[in-house]
Amino acid sequence: MSTTNNLFSEFEALSSKQWKQQIQYELKGADYNETLVWESPEGIKVKPFYHSDEFEVKLNSNAPENAFAILQNIFVHDVKKSNERALDSLHRGAENIRFTIENETISIDDLMQNLPLKDTTYYFHLPFLSIDFATKISNFAAKHHAKFIMLNDPIGQLTKDGNWFENLEKDIEKLDAIAATSSINFLSISAGIYQNAGANMVQQLAYTLAHTNEYFNRIPAIKHPITIEVAVGTNYFFEIAKLRALRILFNTLEKEYHHNFDCNIIATLLNVPKLFTTIT
Repeated sequence: MSTTNNLFSEFEALSSKQWKQQIQYELKGADYNETLVWESPEGIKVKPFYHSDEFEVKLNSNAPENAFAILQNIFVHDVKKSNERALDSLHRGAENIRFTIENETISIDDLMQNLPLKDTTYYFHLPFLSIDFATKISNFAAKHHAKFIMLNDPIGQLTKDGNWFENLEKDIEKLDAIAATSSINFLSISAGIYQNAGANMVQQLAYTLAHTNEYFNRIPAIKHPITIEVAVGTNYFFEIAKLRALRILFNTLEKEYHHNFDCNIIATLLNVPKLFTTIT
C-alpha cells in the first residue's frame, strides 16, 4: 500500500448528509439554498459540493483517452509563408494544423511541402464548396497516406451569412458528390456560432444536434466521422459537461440513422480565435 493510501486510510469517509450538516452549522442560521445554491442560465441549480453517494446514473461519453491535442489555425493567403508558419508552429509545440483556405487556386502540393505527414493531422477549413478542390485534397491524402480532414459546412455558411454558397439544392448535391468519392472526413458542423450568438449550453446542444440531423436527413452516403467545431467559455466544469453531453447526444442520434462513427470535436476558447484544442 502506498504512503498516500496509508495517509487517507486514517480518516473516516463522510457522507453527503454529514457535509451538509457541517455547512449548515457554519452558516449560523443563514438559509442554505439562498446563500450557497445558484442557478445557471440553463436552469441548473448548482450546489456548493457534490458527493459520490448522490450519483444514481453514470453516463459514458465514449471519449477516447489521451486524445487532446493543440491545434494551430493558419489562414492561407501566401502559400510559402503559410507553409513556413505551419513548420514553425509544429516546432513550437502545435500538434495539429488547421488551414483556412479561401479559394481554389491554392496548391495543396506547395502548401504541404516538407510538412510531416506521419503523426500530424491537417484540417482544411473551406469557406467555399468545390467538388474539384475536395477531390484534390482527398487524392493527396490517399497518395501520401496523410491524415487530412476537410471542414465543409454549407448549413454553417447559411447560419453565419444568411445565404447558401449557391442554394440549398446545389449545395446538398455537391456534398452528396463529395461524400460518394471522398476517402477522408469531409463534413463539419460550425457549432461555435451558437455560443458566440448568446445561446446557453442547452440551446447550443439543441441547435448543434438539429444542424447534424439535417445532414443525416439529406446525405445518406455519410460514412466518415463528422467534425464539430464548438466555442467554450470560462465555466470550466459546465463546458466539460457540454462536450461530454455532445458526444452522448451525437452517438444517440447517429444510431437512429444506422451510422457507426464518432465525432471529432474542435474546441476554441470564446472570442480567442488563434488558439484551438482538438479532441479526436
